[in-house]
Amino acid sequence: LHDALPILTSVAGRMDPKEATQACSRAATILIQAMSKTTSSYSLQSLSKGLASVATGMMPEEATQIAVTLTRALSNSRPTAQKSLSDGLCSVASRMKPEEAAAILIGAMGKTTYSPAVKSLTKGLSSVVARMKPEAAAAALTQAMIKTSDYASLRALSETLSSLASRMEPEKATRFCSKAVSPLTQAMSKTNDYRALQSLSESLSSVASRMDSDEAARACSKAVIVLTQSMRKHDHFARQSLSLGLSAVAVRMHPKEAAAILTRAISNTTDPASLRSLSLALSAVASRMEPKGAAQVCSKAAATINKAMGKETGSGVLWLSQGLSAVAGRMGPGEAAQVCSKAAATLTQAMSKTTYPASLRSLSQGLSVLASRMEPGETARACSHVAAFLTDAMSRTTDPRRVGPLSQCLSTVLAKIDLEGVSARRTNVARAVAAARGPPEALHLHRQGRTGHPRSTAESLRRKVR
Repeated sequence: LHDALPILTSVAGRMDPKEATQACSRAATILIQAMSKTTSSYSLQSLSKGLASVATGMMPEEATQIAVTLTRALSNSRPTAQKSLSDGLCSVASRMKPEEAAAILIGAMGKTTYSPAVKSLTKGLSSVVARMKPEAAAAALTQAMIKTSDYASLRALSETLSSLASRMEPEKATRFCSKAVSPLTQAMSKTNDYRALQSLSESLSSVASRMDSDEAARACSKAVIVLTQSMRKHDHFARQSLSLGLSAVAVRMHPKEAAAILTRAISNTTDPASLRSLSLALSAVASRMEPKGAAQVCSKAAATINKAMGKETGSGVLWLSQGLSAVAGRMGPGEAAQVCSKAAATLTQAMSKTTYPASLRSLSQGLSVLASRMEPGETARACSHVAAFLTDAMSRTTDPRRVGPLSQCLSTVLAKIDLEGVSARRTNVARAVAAARGPPEALHLHRQGRTGHPRSTAESLRRKVR
């Protein structure tokens, strides 16, 4: 059958249109019968591709009949066959009238819970609604969301609905998006999978952005309850995803309520990635509050981040610095400079206790982020202290491979110091790079392929310093 189909489609292209349509319809019937008699995944994929090829020669009426037959077969098939049947159904649906195709695909979504099959039907429906008017397409999408609980499919449908709503009048957009809220919140209440909860939260935030602010706040408050309860049950890796989900829905709520939820979540976690996402969300929420109230909630968050920063020396330092800088931006200049200076002191102290390049890179990048919120004098003092430490470390190292990372850290810090200070450091850096070339025998070993530090690296570093 697989080998015969290309011949059939080629011959049909030279036949009378009516006869060609009948031939393709008969071929489709044979393919469906064959699909119902096999469980081989390879055979099912081949037959599904064949069905897609003959579908191009069918008229809408014949395509509808074939689609009805495929839908019946879908409910009586094994999960492995349902994916191929769904692919075939989507191919046939492309030849149907969009309204009829949407109805068929939505009905098929109610006959399977197999995730790959549901995703295939969702993709087919997204293609079909693109040929429909916005109101009819939105109605089809909300009906489809009621039929499935697959979080990946719900996300795809939500994003398509949100895109459609942006082209509709506000009242109509609110009406259709409000219907999508219930399937999303119900799906959230039925799962403990943190990845699903993050995806569903972001989907809810997407449709809530097209709704009336009060309705959006009510919808998102339900999601907040589910997310906060789930955060207590999972480890810190899962809490990173849940924090992103919480941040997504919180920004759609009323500012005071959202700020209270986010500050509570910040105070209950020490994970750097979670603190960063929650702090960025709090900063966005604080932008809609009065300056005094915004400064108050951001000060509490800053205190928690500063406390966490004293326990972190890895890549989490940069995340914490970004979170602290975000909330400091909603505080008064004096208070922002004070909290960032305190964090900078913590970072400089941590740098003096490590020689590990990756840690030094994170610490210097974190200091660079905080410097934008500090007073110029404080910035210069902190960065000068770190620059002196890094220059000294470069002059003392006997491992040429450490020079590159240390020079990158130094470059990051020097960017925050005044030009007069930079010119003095350049000479020290050049000396350190020259000293790091190593003995002649090391270069000789490199030429033989036994060491990883070429002469060209030192030369390129000199050019970079100049």
